[in-house]
Amino acid sequence: MGLRGPVVLQVKVDEAGNIAEMRVVQGHPMLNSAAEDAVKRWKYEPISFHGQPTAFWITVIVNFRDKQDE
Repeated sequence: MGLRGPVVLQVKVDEAGNIAEMRVVQGHPMLNSAAEDAVKRWKYEPISFHGQPTAFWITVIVNFRDKQDE
């Protein structure tokens, strides 16, 4: 389709490093679901605060581009 550009997501990662919540902040409507599907498969390194595993929010940018852009 030739669509390209960034999709910006706010992602909540749980105490085990799994994606718990996600919302699109910005992006082309036809690219948003592809970005969400890709990020749902990601696993993060758990973080701890004062020795306790803790959930956290992170901003993720998925940039779609053409092969010619490489």
